[in-house]
Amino acid sequence: MNPYSIIKLFNKTIIKSSPENYIRNKLNFNKDILTIDKKKFKINKNISAIAFGKASSSMFKGLKNVVGIKNISEALIISHMEKLPHSTKKIEFVKSSHPYVSYKSYKAGKKILNFVRNIKETNKLIVLVSGGGSAMISYPIENITFRQKKYFLSKLLVSGTPEREVNILRKSLSHIKGGGLAEASKSKEIINLILSDERSHKFDAISSGPTIYSPGINPNQIIKKYNLKSLVPNELKFFYSSFDLKIARGK
Repeated sequence: MNPYSIIKLFNKTIIKSSPENYIRNKLNFNKDILTIDKKKFKINKNISAIAFGKASSSMFKGLKNVVGIKNISEALIISHMEKLPHSTKKIEFVKSSHPYVSYKSYKAGKKILNFVRNIKETNKLIVLVSGGGSAMISYPIENITFRQKKYFLSKLLVSGTPEREVNILRKSLSHIKGGGLAEASKSKEIINLILSDERSHKFDAISSGPTIYSPGINPNQIIKKYNLKSLVPNELKFFYSSFDLKIARGK
């Protein structure tokens, strides 16, 4: 095979395996019925959609191509890409940051939390999730400032702590991760479409599972196992010393 043919085959493979095409191949829409594998959902111009993670724009493009813009009443897409499409009356694109948490992450977290809180109960919320969303949307729990959370997570990212364990610590400080977004949503039906980059495909670990309820794990177990006590800022030491798993999961 000559080099030109190899490059052509490579480009073809990349296009076919794009998140956009993956969504288009997995979903079917006909006569107001959205089919995902064998599950069917009645759609009547009542889709609210949110997308976050490294593949958010591509995944949303695939969804839009399948169901049509007329069936999407509102959408919020959060991405780290340098160039994003212009926002419209229905679709808002918000630029955030990755892999480090920044103030853009905080603003995006606040925006997505307000978005799900204002969804109509009759709307179906379709959530497009891909890896990287943990850094892109950040909104700390009460009594913890964004600066404190950002400082701690920045140190964790270079500490050698495994990503899944870092995400457990993220969840302990987050108002939206670990099912927080699902809890805040007014929608009575949430459809998760998740593109996995997680080592064991644990859905609650991908982007720290904002719309996936996960079993509670006391973050102090992670801090002790990986000797992270010295990395915990003084402002957070009292929080973790008095951490109550039942209270944390009741947010």
